[in-house]
Amino acid sequence: MIMHRLSSSVKLLEQIFDFIVNGAFIIATWLIMFLALIVGYEVLMRYAFNAPTFWVLQTAGYCLAFITFFSATKILQEDGHTRMTVVIDMFPERVVTVVNRITALASGVVCGILTWRTGLSTYEGYLWDLNIWEGYKIPQYWVWWVMPFGFGLLTIQFFRMVGGYKPRRWDDYD
Repeated sequence: MIMHRLSSSVKLLEQIFDFIVNGAFIIATWLIMFLALIVGYEVLMRYAFNAPTFWVLQTAGYCLAFITFFSATKILQEDGHTRMTVVIDMFPERVVTVVNRITALASGVVCGILTWRTGLSTYEGYLWDLNIWEGYKIPQYWVWWVMPFGFGLLTIQFFRMVGGYKPRRWDDYD
């Protein structure tokens, strides 16, 4: 009875986690479209009207940071990152599994440290009322919060992989 409850609780937590990852990925796709629009707008304003904007470059940089941290975990879940398949394919599947779990463990530890460190820096930026001035003034923590969020998601996903999570490969979608 207790194991069944624990199993269903873990399954619910995994579903919530996957929902957050999928939602972040959808936001990243919208940010890509927004980024294309504002860069196009900047090109039009600069070259057609000789009136460059002051805000596009800074906003585009923020978009790139958000796109990266919102999409990395989904790409990891679907095994979309590049791999050294020439080397990996030479080893037996059991060896590859062990190496992948060790790599996931090391990556999870590193991402956990980065979650803590970037979270601390974001919190300090909030406490100290730090601002970013590049084209316009914006509170630093408005931009920096995405780093501990993204690293936190990656930490959880890497530890899921240590526990045996199998990524869904693109060729599995038939």
